[in-house]
Amino acid sequence: MGQFPDDHVIEVDKLCLLLAAEDLLLPEESGRRKKIRMESVRSTLEKLDQKGLVQVQEDKVSTTSMYKSCKLHSQIRELCISKGLDEEFFKIVDFKSEKELGSSTRRLAIYLNKYGDGDAIRFSSPDTRKKIRSLLIFDAYESHKKSTWPSEINDLKEFSFLRVLDFDGVDFSARKLPRGMDKLVLLRYLSFRGCYLETFPPSISKFACLETLDLRVTDCKITIPNVLSNMKRLRHLYFPIMYQSEGSNKLKLLGLERLEILVNFDTGVCNVDDLFQLNNLQVLTTISDGDSKDLATIIKYLDQKGADLHHSSLNIRNFDCYTKERAALFRKVLECKSLHSLRIEGPIGHLPKEVAISPNFTEMVFDGSELEEDAMIVLGMLENLRSLTLTNNAYVEYEMNLHDASSFPNLRILKLLNLEYLETLTFGKGAMPKLSTLVIDKCGELQKVSMPKELDDMLKCAQEEKGDNVYLIEPFTTIIADS
Repeated sequence: MGQFPDDHVIEVDKLCLLLAAEDLLLPEESGRRKKIRMESVRSTLEKLDQKGLVQVQEDKVSTTSMYKSCKLHSQIRELCISKGLDEEFFKIVDFKSEKELGSSTRRLAIYLNKYGDGDAIRFSSPDTRKKIRSLLIFDAYESHKKSTWPSEINDLKEFSFLRVLDFDGVDFSARKLPRGMDKLVLLRYLSFRGCYLETFPPSISKFACLETLDLRVTDCKITIPNVLSNMKRLRHLYFPIMYQSEGSNKLKLLGLERLEILVNFDTGVCNVDDLFQLNNLQVLTTISDGDSKDLATIIKYLDQKGADLHHSSLNIRNFDCYTKERAALFRKVLECKSLHSLRIEGPIGHLPKEVAISPNFTEMVFDGSELEEDAMIVLGMLENLRSLTLTNNAYVEYEMNLHDASSFPNLRILKLLNLEYLETLTFGKGAMPKLSTLVIDKCGELQKVSMPKELDDMLKCAQEEKGDNVYLIEPFTTIIADS
């Protein structure tokens, strides 16, 4: 953790994957062993948090994960850096201090945002590059002092024994991909998360040992060559929100029998039928652009094989319930017991009362859904719902009354965003007993918010202890909630 920049938020899942890529965790022998391995990391973080060495952020939505992210206290980070240097466990190059690497250094972290003219990385011997197993490259996206690479990492062919290569916040429109990446045939972990990268080279097919590929770039649509099916050892595949296949054919995932985590699987870009061949999936998040046939296939997959998933989510774009066929399809989505998270964009009108909505939903986002008042009664009956977001006129009534003391028993997060019709919001006594985050933004007509004192006091406590983005509202007062 000391390799990350000061005050850097580290996702717990990423930390686990980095440790696994360097064989610093127990070897994976079964699904049960993997669960024990992840629990071991989280148990260690809990102990470090109790000792005040690490700050952890609770995962309020997931029912399978205790922590979402963590970060080091500044003084503890300095201690980690000092010990890392003493034992040559890792080296940080920030172009301010001594940059020479010892011959035994195995892990290298480079802070590109501090790179200036004339700066260089000095290796103690020609073979030092070959001994590096982990290379983490951090940059301050949108704040570049120099568009070129240090000459020592402009060509990676000498880093032929790399297991981990992580680009964080690098703008590849300013800096091209380093040369020699096709020589890194032993890579197990490759990440471009938070980077700007529009095209990924076909040389990705040479990474036969790769287990984790994170393509979650930002502010752009990446073009991905149709060679992913060659990476037979891939276990964790993270697509970005926006991407496209190189050429006219959809991306094929056939042959990835070891795949366990598949994020942002877009049915418009990938072949949805390939899902049925991925027998080891444990986490699946899918995106559908409202195509009825693809959406029906996803529901069919979840009904047949969803019981093996630890977590699944579905993001439906450009949807409506104007026809009987699409209304029936929406009912099947609500009834799907293997679905945990749902985001839906488009007009729905009302939630069908005759449908038994699955009790397994933990998160729901309604975008432009035009829901009516009875929708809050229906949603309030979902015992496991932990996060609810209503945005862009997802709710079109003038009043929102949450009177029932038994409604939303486990809701932690409530976000009301850009609801232009909402004028009055009322919380009844005992409603939402576990609410810790309340966000009200761009609700220009909202004039009155009422809540019992115990709920208001609880929200204050949550803000003081956890630092959540909570809009505090005094009990039974009138406000204008438009930030």
